[in-house]
Amino acid sequence: MKHAFTFLLLVLQLLSLSAQEFGTHWISHPQPDSTSQVWFRHTYTAPSKPLRGSITITTTGLYKLYINEIEVGSSPVLQQYGANTAQATAASYNVTRYLRTDSNTIAVWYSPAFPHPETRQVSVVFSGQYISGTPFAHYSNADWLCRHSGGQLLPGGGELFDATLSNDYWNANDFDPACWLGAVSTKAATAPAALHVHSFYTEEKTTNIRPPKYFDVEHDSLWFDFGEGFKGTVRITLRDAHPGEHIHIGGLEYICSGRMDEQAYRRFTASYSRKVLVCGDSWFRREQIQQVEALQQASTWHRSYLY
Repeated sequence: MKHAFTFLLLVLQLLSLSAQEFGTHWISHPQPDSTSQVWFRHTYTAPSKPLRGSITITTTGLYKLYINEIEVGSSPVLQQYGANTAQATAASYNVTRYLRTDSNTIAVWYSPAFPHPETRQVSVVFSGQYISGTPFAHYSNADWLCRHSGGQLLPGGGELFDATLSNDYWNANDFDPACWLGAVSTKAATAPAALHVHSFYTEEKTTNIRPPKYFDVEHDSLWFDFGEGFKGTVRITLRDAHPGEHIHIGGLEYICSGRMDEQAYRRFTASYSRKVLVCGDSWFRREQIQQVEALQQASTWHRSYLY
């Protein structure tokens, strides 16, 4: 019975991962570069709460999807054709439970899958049905807003995040429109084939969060030893860091905002680690570190239609 169920899931995956043609409505930052992570957002108003709603995102990179500030799913959708490819990937989400009566803000945190300039960054379709029975469909276009998130990819598979440029309410209905730009819309004459993942696919999820076994002090640096190797990233909670202070945490370069408490960790990349070096510039003090955690990831089989 177990083998039959596994075979059924495999068949479903093969069916759902078939390459398809989509009428994509691509949007991008007006000046796309090869490494920057970009925020996209748009608020849709509605005459009533949708009876049901779904979102399909096509992208050449990685992303996190938010509805009314709530993250949908638990991991970036990864490229299905391997590293260093600009092949588009599409995924569909049932977002009914996240929707509100008056207005709904859809936000996407996009990252290139690898360093390369790309004008086909994301394409979003928001569709469904109102309680009255009237169907609706909205497509990403030049009405969407975008801005650099403060994150970018680094050579060697790491990330940089500049928290001085970040905004906690970037994906909320009420937000500060300063620094936001209109997205550039492109509707390809011939839509590229996209690998469409539905609800049966593998994903990288945080399966364990654990503290280090011990740490060593080496001059102005600290080595955190987690005892066993793991794939994932390290999350550090900081207090009273100086605005603009640079801290290096494994493969992450973090520029502090200077808020009383802030957390530094990678969003889209991971590495294999056992010991992690933490060091910084002249402002760095080890007393700023309040908590250190390993976010251990593992490949899991996603098999739910609800997110």
